[in-house]
Amino acid sequence: MNYRLLRIIPLIISIGFLLSCGNDDTDPITSTDLEGSWNLQSVDYVGTQTITQDGELFSKENITGTGTDVDMIFNFIQDKVNVTGSYKMVIHNESFPDMPMIVPVDGHVYSGTFELEGTKIHFHNENGTDTAEIISQTATELVMKMQTSTSSSFYGIESVTEIDGDFTLTR
Repeated sequence: MNYRLLRIIPLIISIGFLLSCGNDDTDPITSTDLEGSWNLQSVDYVGTQTITQDGELFSKENITGTGTDVDMIFNFIQDKVNVTGSYKMVIHNESFPDMPMIVPVDGHVYSGTFELEGTKIHFHNENGTDTAEIISQTATELVMKMQTSTSSSFYGIESVTEIDGDFTLTR
């Protein structure tokens, strides 16, 4: 009797493992899932600003920000995206928290073509390519994180700003 039981227990455990293994992967996002108009509801930023002078570190500070006066629509059609409207990016720097920098953002900077790669959206536009990671998507809400890096230099002083933006869009 014990011999039969010893042969059945591994079989039961194996069947249990097989039945508990399911497809936990979500279906890949397709351009059809994105197709249509998405209204930008909010955008929030975190990042750093690094300033060097003649290659020597002058300062490195954390920055935060949010979008205000948001009136932007992303319209996805096949492999194209047309973005209209604008918002203001209000950035706060650690050294000057009461003196925000306000940067207007026009929708055309995101317009162009796009391609999907897993959970990434590559936006190809006049300024190059911006990549966003899709954090979540339902039929009515799209949340994505987009990394942006800008740099400028003037007479040996270089400023590099790296920002992660969290974008929430709805239909």
